[in-house]
Amino acid sequence: EQTLFNRLSVFAGGFGLESVTAVCAIDEISESEIFDLLSSLVDKSLVIADTAAEQTRYRLLESTRAYADEKLKSAAERERFTRRHAEYLVSLARDADRASCNIALLELLSRIEPETDNFRAALDWALREEHDAALGAALAGSLEQLWFEGGLSVEGRHWIVTALEQISEDDHPALAARLWLALSLLHSGKRKFDCAVRARGLYIIANDEHGQAHALRSSAR
Repeated sequence: EQTLFNRLSVFAGGFGLESVTAVCAIDEISESEIFDLLSSLVDKSLVIADTAAEQTRYRLLESTRAYADEKLKSAAERERFTRRHAEYLVSLARDADRASCNIALLELLSRIEPETDNFRAALDWALREEHDAALGAALAGSLEQLWFEGGLSVEGRHWIVTALEQISEDDHPALAARLWLALSLLHSGKRKFDCAVRARGLYIIANDEHGQAHALRSSAR
């Protein structure tokens, strides 16, 4: 329980059972143990369970989270689990991004909006603290629909521009292309067109015909 409690400090805002399992079930904690351990922490009032939503969400009080974070640092595990947290969120964002053409907008937002604080924490770790620019770029670009449809265009532009400043387009043409394509959605007029053209050029270099088509569509709007 103490080990799981410490690992939960990498989450910001709230988290679901699936997220906890993906990030925290490793080494001495198995996937099958997560629910019972988490329930025990709820019973001890160390974790708060919100059962009002369709799926139960959990959270730590900020003072409790700070204590757990210190314990995770003391165990020299913070870097490892912060990275696991960020990698999981990239996977979540990319899955939603790929599904965005096939599902309703409200369903898409229901998948990603609850994780907004976690996305921010991962972007902060990857880009502001400069731990992994490529990972941060992948996350910032994949969250296009959250930035645009979630009313976070200004924040989205900030993270995308930050990512573009930190990665090399020569080394990561596909990542850069996705960032420019997302940036085109968050602008209008000539700026929108220029971003889409830049994205298409990079998608050509990356040999991504699907991306090229999306960039052409964006430039034509």
